[in-house]
Amino acid sequence: MPWSHPVRRMREFIVALRAIWSAWRDGTPLRFEGEFYTHKLMTPMFTPSRNPTDFPRCSLPRLAKR
Repeated sequence: MPWSHPVRRMREFIVALRAIWSAWRDGTPLRFEGEFYTHKLMTPMFTPSRNPTDFPRCSLPRLAKR
């Protein structure tokens, strides 16, 4: 697995995570296709019950200039 573009990869990871949370919250099918990650499978066994709460906060420290 290549480890290029760490900033773009991390940003897409956060966007994908929010797509997963949206599918759980809204009960909609999961369909995320990005440059680095693809998430389409959300089987009933691994899907939590619907939860109308907001997404958890997700923040990352910045270690260096871009």
